[in-house]
Amino acid sequence: VKAPQHGVFHHQVLLRCLGAFEGFVRHSLRQPEFESVADFAMLSRSFPNSLLSSLERLEAQLEALTDGNRESRPRQIAGMIRSGLEYHGLVEGEPAMDSLDEIISGLGLLSEAVTERFFTGDAVIQSGMTHVGGRL
Repeated sequence: VKAPQHGVFHHQVLLRCLGAFEGFVRHSLRQPEFESVADFAMLSRSFPNSLLSSLERLEAQLEALTDGNRESRPRQIAGMIRSGLEYHGLVEGEPAMDSLDEIISGLGLLSEAVTERFFTGDAVIQSGMTHVGGRL
């Protein structure tokens, strides 16, 4: 994925839309550049809405929903995506943006696995969920 050629203003707007401007300013002493903004939004543990922080919370919630089952497919996929992000955060000079296509693909698989595990007819009936007019 190539970085778009926009100025600092565009990067500040992106950070503000993510609710990350103040956190980025505290985290980085330089002007926002696309790669540093993307890495912050994806990898920063100090930014609670970063992709990495969100995946960590999701893993904890999936573990709670499955009574501690670390073998559930959604949790495994979330863990693989998180591990990949952490790896890119450790490799100097390799921005997370380089693997954005892989991340998006992984998030698609994660969505399908969560839907299959928690929202298909059998899973919904087993959990006892109902809707107006009867069982789902």
